[in-house]
Amino acid sequence: QVQVHDQPVEEARAGQRVALAIHGISREEVGRGDWLATPGRYRPSHLLDVRLELLDSAPRAVGSRARLRFHLGASELMGRAVLLDGDTLAPGQECWAQLRLEKPAVASAGDRLVIRSYSPATTIAGATVVDPTPPKRAHAGGEDRARLETLRSGTALEKIAALTAEAGRAGLGVDEAAVRLGLPAASIAEAASAAAAAALAVDPAAKLVRLMVVADLEMEGLDPKKYGLEGTPKGIKP
Repeated sequence: QVQVHDQPVEEARAGQRVALAIHGISREEVGRGDWLATPGRYRPSHLLDVRLELLDSAPRAVGSRARLRFHLGASELMGRAVLLDGDTLAPGQECWAQLRLEKPAVASAGDRLVIRSYSPATTIAGATVVDPTPPKRAHAGGEDRARLETLRSGTALEKIAALTAEAGRAGLGVDEAAVRLGLPAASIAEAASAAAAAALAVDPAAKLVRLMVVADLEMEGLDPKKYGLEGTPKGIKP
């Protein structure tokens, strides 16, 4: 049951004060910052790739792996910021960073965080999530930075292509792409319909793969099916 100002409603909107009657869970199991979501829509993660900006008013530079307080929604999370572009970040500057959280968080691409120093708890920076479930990394090369920039500002198709290129022979599940990009699975499938333009293919297991990867396997005399992939579709050239 959903209520707004003590009145039952069919739906609630952002900005409203909402009360929910949830069955099958005790009050003690619900904590500040928890999310109520459709199963599979989000995936808790200890890692977040972000664009981090240190405020001009920050008292000092921040070093890579500094322990900080991250405020995401109503949650306060402890963790470390691994700077991907260098060892330190000066006030007024920004960079790519990977947040390594001490407990998993639920985030979506585009979510914003407020960052405070560990002690004293002073606001020193802000960040925007570009990948809520990234692979672990300690630095970013040129290709990594280009991929992160695409995830921040590219079109849906460009973002899918970037994640698929990163996945390589493993392929990229449609559901995984939906979680990482914060888009419905139907939108991912629709964007992937322009597969020829993006050099992508969708195999029966709902994986997105680069046709170039499939072609490389075939040229090496390897069977793409051993990697969970289908062969190069007829009429499409990688």
